[in-house]
Amino acid sequence: MVAALALVLLAAGGWYAMQSIYPDCFYMGNISYSQAVDAGFCEPSQMRWETWME
Repeated sequence: MVAALALVLLAAGGWYAMQSIYPDCFYMGNISYSQAVDAGFCEPSQMRWETWME
């Protein structure tokens, strides 16, 4: 039972860590987020675990 709980917690923690975080981004016009990133108006998204190292 404890092993199953540990496995569920590990899976949930891994799922949480892999979620994308999108920084605040303000841009004008009819462009998508990816086009705004390519144009340098916005920073690209990061996985949540990458922000833990900052």
